[in-house]
Order: sequence, then C-alpha cells, then structure tokens
Amino acid sequence: MEKNNSNVFIYILLLCMAFGFAYLYQHSNSLELRINNIELSKQYKNEATTTPDIRFSDNNQSKEDVEDTSANIPSAIIFETKSSPILSPQASIIITIESITSKTDVIDINIKAFTAKASSYTALEMPSLVTMLQSDGTIIKSTSTSSAWKSMPPKSFVTGNLSFPIQKNQKTVMIRIDNGTGITFYSFDLEKKTYKEVVQ
Repeated sequence: MEKNNSNVFIYILLLCMAFGFAYLYQHSNSLELRINNIELSKQYKNEATTTPDIRFSDNNQSKEDVEDTSANIPSAIIFETKSSPILSPQASIIITIESITSKTDVIDINIKAFTAKASSYTALEMPSLVTMLQSDGTIIKSTSTSSAWKSMPPKSFVTGNLSFPIQKNQKTVMIRIDNGTGITFYSFDLEKKTYKEVVQ
C-alpha cells in the first residue's frame, strides 16, 4: 500500500515537473518574443527619426530661377527694298518686321518678306538690311539668320528671323534699317514693350 502511494506521488511529482518545464519553456519563448519586439521597435524608431538628406527647393527661388524673362513686342514696320543681285532678275520685295522677341542675352527680329513683284526666285541679304545700333554708334550684324532669305519663291510670303546678342537686363535696343535708298532707326523699349521711330 505504501509502495503504491509512493508511486502515485512520484507520478504526480513527475507530472507537475513536466507541466512546470512546459510552462517555463512557453514563458521563455514569450519573453524572447517580447525582447525581439522591443528591439525591432527601437530599430524602427531610429529609422523613423533619422530622415534622409532631402532638400526641397524654395518655391520663390525656383520661380525666380525659371522666370520667363522674354518679351515679345509686336510691330508694323514695313519697307520696300530690291532683292539681292545674287539671283536675277532683281525684284522689289516688301519687308515687314512683325515683332521682336528679347530673351536673357539675345534678341530675335521676326521678319516676313512678300515677293509679289518677283517673277522668279529671289534672295535677300537680310543681315545687311536690318542691323542693330549700339549706343556708341557701332553697327552690329546678326549672329544667326534664317536660310529662307537665300532662295525665295515668287509671289509668296517668306518668314524668318535675325538674332542679335544683347546685354543682360538691357532696357532698350536700336534697330537700323537700310533699304538701299535711305536709313531709318527704330527704338524698342523692352520694359514697356513699345517702339518708336527715331529721327536722326
């Protein structure tokens, strides 16, 4: 009888020890999981507080940098000139300066030629017809010109432009027109976007 009681006690003790080990094992796993969660939380917190080096440009500065400084000034300057002797026969060509467009350091003169009186292909020496006059009296020829003036079909409109360098923040430009019979001057105000003929 005593032996049976001791066996029962041993079984109960072993069972309690097994439950105890199971409980400790489960508790240790839970504790390890908590520790891992805490470490992960700290890691994510550090990553969240350490922002990358991203620089946002100031809106006002960006607008100033990309601000469109161009100015377009419409005009109605019309004159007549003889075509170049490069192509014969020569003919009277009607020239219209439709507008000028100024940018930071260049100005474009937009021109239309009408070859109504021509019977064949004609040409114009446009860089010599329209030039720019500096304040010291120096005549500046265009740095770039359309190739359309080299061969113009008869009885048609031909458009192109002349480009001139200007100083940054230049306020006015003086255009000189030599049509072969006389010279005229036109002053363009780039701020007010107006122009007028200047009598010399």
